[in-house]
Amino acid sequence: MSKSSVNAPLGIIRSTAVISLGLVALAGSIASVLVRRILTPPAKAEPAGPQISKLVTDEWEADLVRLNLPSRSEVQAMQQQLVELEAQIDQLIQPASPPRQEG
Repeated sequence: MSKSSVNAPLGIIRSTAVISLGLVALAGSIASVLVRRILTPPAKAEPAGPQISKLVTDEWEADLVRLNLPSRSEVQAMQQQLVELEAQIDQLIQPASPPRQEG
């Protein structure tokens, strides 16, 4: 009956090293395939960005309403109203100031 090299302490180390090298090579090939898949655009891609963005925006606005907070469009409308009111205040203040005399 022949002796197996796996039973010897050096045989186990050798087998472990060979298995480890095989796993590293396999992981490297899997990683290269994944990188190629990530970097290569699909042949027929539909733009899902606007649809997803609209869904997310709708959810955020619903959450803001529940929390009684203004949405982005409401904040922009308030900013526009503020600009208009500042312009009106500036117009009201200008005639009230006395004219400057040079000299």
